[in-house]
Amino acid sequence: MRMLLIVLSLTLSANLFAQVAHVAVCQATPLPTTSNDASLLSRLVADLGDPSALASLKAIRYTTVISTGTEANPVNVEVTQTRAYPDRFVMSTRILGATESYLEASPTGAFVQPSGGSRTSLPEAMRDELLKTVRLDRFYVGQNIGSSTVTVKDTGTEQIDGVEAAVLHIDVEGAEATWYVGRADGRLLRTVAKVPVMGGMVDSVVDYSDWRSCDGLTVSFQRAITQGGRASQEKVLAVELNPSMAALPSAGVTLHSLFATNVLAAGYKGIKIGQPISALPSEVSCSVVFCEGTYKGDFWRVSTLDGKVLDFDVIYVGASLDNSSRVSKNMTLSKAIRIHSLQPGLAAPDFGLAKDNQKRTYGVVDKANAILYKVVGAATDPTSAVAEVSYLSRDAPVLRARTIPEAAALVRAAQAEEVHDETILASAPDSPKVGMGQSPTTMPKPFTPPPSDPWSWVIAQSAAQKNPDLRKVKWGMTQAEVLATEPTKPSNSHQDQGRLFLTYGDIKLVNLDARLVYIFVSDKLLRAKYIFVTEHTNKNDFLEDYFNIDDGLNDKYGKAKMNADWKNQLYLDDKSQWGFAISLGHLALKTRWENPRTKIGHYLDGENYQITHQIEYVSVGLEALEDSLLSSQSKDAL
Repeated sequence: MRMLLIVLSLTLSANLFAQVAHVAVCQATPLPTTSNDASLLSRLVADLGDPSALASLKAIRYTTVISTGTEANPVNVEVTQTRAYPDRFVMSTRILGATESYLEASPTGAFVQPSGGSRTSLPEAMRDELLKTVRLDRFYVGQNIGSSTVTVKDTGTEQIDGVEAAVLHIDVEGAEATWYVGRADGRLLRTVAKVPVMGGMVDSVVDYSDWRSCDGLTVSFQRAITQGGRASQEKVLAVELNPSMAALPSAGVTLHSLFATNVLAAGYKGIKIGQPISALPSEVSCSVVFCEGTYKGDFWRVSTLDGKVLDFDVIYVGASLDNSSRVSKNMTLSKAIRIHSLQPGLAAPDFGLAKDNQKRTYGVVDKANAILYKVVGAATDPTSAVAEVSYLSRDAPVLRARTIPEAAALVRAAQAEEVHDETILASAPDSPKVGMGQSPTTMPKPFTPPPSDPWSWVIAQSAAQKNPDLRKVKWGMTQAEVLATEPTKPSNSHQDQGRLFLTYGDIKLVNLDARLVYIFVSDKLLRAKYIFVTEHTNKNDFLEDYFNIDDGLNDKYGKAKMNADWKNQLYLDDKSQWGFAISLGHLALKTRWENPRTKIGHYLDGENYQITHQIEYVSVGLEALEDSLLSSQSKDAL
């Protein structure tokens, strides 16, 4: 539905004033010629076309293509829009190569229905704004100029692309807009109006060109739209005059019933269908047409209606709607089901095939929990990639799919996937499931430097290393060399027990605030760490941060098992208090990786109600240099 509403705002922008086409035959039209004695309004009406064609026009339908996005990543949307004067509006949209969405408005109500989705009533305010666009239609205004229905006020003159244009304020029974009309010929050059979009109203500017005569009526076939700082182009493909109009379907479910049915809908990472927009995390920012953003390691796209979350997607492969950012994350179907459908408290999954209007399968749907998995590849293969996961309204038609024979196998494959919560539970003391002292993976044996002058040998090996060990640095670099790799100056530098600590603040890592610390001994870099400083009111959010960082580290360094150390099991059976348990020192989490050059440790622990979250990187070859320094200092203290 979000794309439908985006397109809605664009098409209303361009077509408040120019719609046409029984299919009409259209051809290029010359500039209008009217008597110099004619008034401006007479010229405007004359430019609409043949008077008898204008008088007989009762409804208009046209098909257009809107091109938006960026030059590198264009988005083309086909739109069919019908307006019946004075109060009927119907529009369908289709992203080229995809499925269709439908919107309709009349005095009795308005609704929107994405293909495969549920019909949703629109608020009365949105319905009223949609019907205003019908009254502001260029031909309807021309039919009623001179009557009490239409008020036109000439407010001045401006230059539009070198043409002297009258600035006309148009009011049609409360529907208002500004038209820029050529004073010499009455041709419409530009319109400025507010149009309805998700979340409210937005100003839109449309410039018209490529005028053609369609069975006697003059239509612009090219429109340049600027809305909310974004530009798009609309091209008319076909026009139809006085199309037949079917009876308006029922306006569908009410907002109250819609959100009532979604009260039981599944949520994810604290975002739920039906919750107020104001409760969305700040990382998910809302424009006038959609809400998007990266939150807790995932990219989210949220549809809203009447100030509440209508549905939402978790995007693993794709792009933001404005193509300003792209997402690519490895997510198999089995892992996605483990993360989403097997969340604690949800119903046992029941899977069916997700199909579009052309009966093409594009994924699987968990009917029991209203969760849709859009799959790239075989829809029921647990190893297939998942592009996005959608949390749906409980009355979405796709939920009526028949249960598939592969449903049980999908659940078994998902249950075999490692999940963080079960690892924490399984790692309680005396649990036979996880050996607390065991190495999570088979680690390569670290090399041992030669006994004579080992440190210079290690540094020489680092210098020969082609790739950096961390960020842009290599183990054994001097302080000056490390400083040269960072774009900013360090925020702090201090000595402690013969070691130099170089600290950089204001670091962002997976959208979390952090400090970066480089540690040197004898002017040789041998250790570094990220210390996360993002604060949370809900201490369980620290667990979410840890899991998200762990996933990223697993992707980079290979899969390792997270270890949970329960020193006190007071809160073991109460998942809602695990974050609090960490802050008390009852629970600590750690995951470790190792390669021939570096040991990586990921830690979450705490004490005295404070939680520490950090990643530490240690040079395999130079680790003993720091150990030797601290050991000698300990002996000297005796």
